[in-house]
Amino acid sequence: MRHLLLTAALVALVVGCNGAPAAIRPTLAGIIALGYRCGEGMKDNVPSGLFQWHCDGTVDGTVSTVLVDGNQEGVAGITLFINESDDPEIARVGFARLVTGVPPLKAAPALADVLRRWPGEQQSTVVGPVRVFAECKPTYCIVIVSPAGDPLRPMQLPGV
Repeated sequence: MRHLLLTAALVALVVGCNGAPAAIRPTLAGIIALGYRCGEGMKDNVPSGLFQWHCDGTVDGTVSTVLVDGNQEGVAGITLFINESDDPEIARVGFARLVTGVPPLKAAPALADVLRRWPGEQQSTVVGPVRVFAECKPTYCIVIVSPAGDPLRPMQLPGV
């Protein structure tokens, strides 16, 4: 019985990534390669036409979550949530890992520089066609990358 449950869980994990639209799969694969576990995409709770994939993992031993918003047209946003830490350095490290290893972010390696001197207070920076929002609160840090224009359209990063 235990073997069947483990097999079912593994199949669900694989189907979650494989069930994603082709435009989202490289992003999820990059996140999984960083050691995260991603679930199936779920419709967001607003009438946007976007789905969200929830990926759990760690950054330097700190529990973290990566959320991917998108649809068959592409990735419309990536959010890094550092749980139970207000250390901007952990958020910087986690964000840099995403930028160097996860498409479409890795098409714009200069994005990691946006947080280079960030002390943790609320910051919103537009870099070419995307906005990088970052903030640490007493119990978490969050970094969001989304289109600077229409938040429902896929990010267009080459040439940033």
